[in-house]
Amino acid sequence: MTLEEGLIALLAGAAAILLFVGLAQALDARPAGSSARSRRRSNVRPATSVEPAAPARPYVPEIPPRPPYTGPERRRSRRPGSRPRPASPSPPSEEPRESQPDLPLVPGAQAAAEAAALPPHMDPGFDALENALTLQQEGQHSQVIEAAVPHLEAGRPVEEAEPSFTRAALWTMVGVSRHTLGDIEGAQGALEAALREAPEGASEGCPERVAAAAATATRQLLEAADAMSATSEERVAVLRMAVLWLEWRIVAAPATEEVSVLLDRAREALWDGYSLAGRGLMRRRQFAQARELVRQALDLEDLPAARRAPLAELVARSIVREIGRLVATARGTETPEADALDALERGREILAATSVNAVTPGQWHAANRRIWSGYMRLGRRDIVGFELEAALRPLFRALHLRDLDLGLERKTRELLARTVERISDGAGETIDRLLEAGDRDAAMQRWQDVRGIIQKTRDQGLSHEELAHAFGRARQMLEKIEATKG
Repeated sequence: MTLEEGLIALLAGAAAILLFVGLAQALDARPAGSSARSRRRSNVRPATSVEPAAPARPYVPEIPPRPPYTGPERRRSRRPGSRPRPASPSPPSEEPRESQPDLPLVPGAQAAAEAAALPPHMDPGFDALENALTLQQEGQHSQVIEAAVPHLEAGRPVEEAEPSFTRAALWTMVGVSRHTLGDIEGAQGALEAALREAPEGASEGCPERVAAAAATATRQLLEAADAMSATSEERVAVLRMAVLWLEWRIVAAPATEEVSVLLDRAREALWDGYSLAGRGLMRRRQFAQARELVRQALDLEDLPAARRAPLAELVARSIVREIGRLVATARGTETPEADALDALERGREILAATSVNAVTPGQWHAANRRIWSGYMRLGRRDIVGFELEAALRPLFRALHLRDLDLGLERKTRELLARTVERISDGAGETIDRLLEAGDRDAAMQRWQDVRGIIQKTRDQGLSHEELAHAFGRARQMLEKIEATKG
């Protein structure tokens, strides 16, 4: 054996010894059961005949225990008509806490939860309204005001708040009671508040106990309206609330025959009320209020066609009569010119804002001629009083009236041209006197004034031919002024 072969044999022996030691340590570390089974298997002799092996049991991995639920709180479906319970405030904590599993409620907490799921308590406004109805039916009008006003003041709505029929009905009760007690101004203010807060129409039904009192309340309102002046705006407001109350009631439940008959009666009274109140306002020369009131009726969708034509005619008569009244004021000899011009300007604005369907063409042109005659009368009055330049203002306004008849426009142009001619002739005489006195600067200033008047008249629509005399007179004045320069 060579030296190399001896070294290889020595290394192989050392490796075998180390392998044996490692295997021994591994066998000592195994569980006792495993060692016993290993020993039993090692002592069994192999059988002479090979038997078929039993089928192996499938390996089922052991399922680890479920960890506790740490997600969001489990939700329960709400019952129809129930409202969610408000979340109870919890003390702030710096670290998130694990949610606790759902636990059964104690008897007291269970009762509280069931109470929270019930429908909300009726709006206290309904209580106040029901109380006011009872008090008014008993004739206790002072108590009605005392019961309703504190609630209205405490629950005063913010701007752009949703309309509230409850508040409108309470204001109506207050207005009726104040009217019965003789406080006409207070009644008007309360009913105006009712109309401001009332919705345009009934989109939701009223509560059950208020619906039950709707017919009784409507009868009370109709009786109160009958006790008011037939030509008053307050009566119309009460009738409008009576109709709206029944419509509110019908949305809540089908109308009975009694409610239907009462609603027809209230609507007929309302249509008559609009007409009577509009005529009353016109007799009191409150034409703008009359038009506003009647137009409210014309804007209602349920207004019968038979009622629409008479109300539209009432609006037309209101426009014509108000313009006639304004023209008469302007033509009065005791009316200052500034006030007369304002009156005619107001009439012109009313006519300009009138829709095509509001008045007939004949009525429109007749009113337009009356305004024109008012302006022309003021202009002629100034001319007679030698206030020539003051006459230009009403004449200019007469010239610019819309759709003026051609004959009236020609008369206006002729009077304007003659007036400017007279102004230029008078200015020429004044300039001659100033130049004789040696005051050339004053003469030049007067010429500039006249030149500006002529140019303004040209800008207002008169032609150069219509102002030829005035232009020629102004040129002569300038030549005289220039001649004095040398």
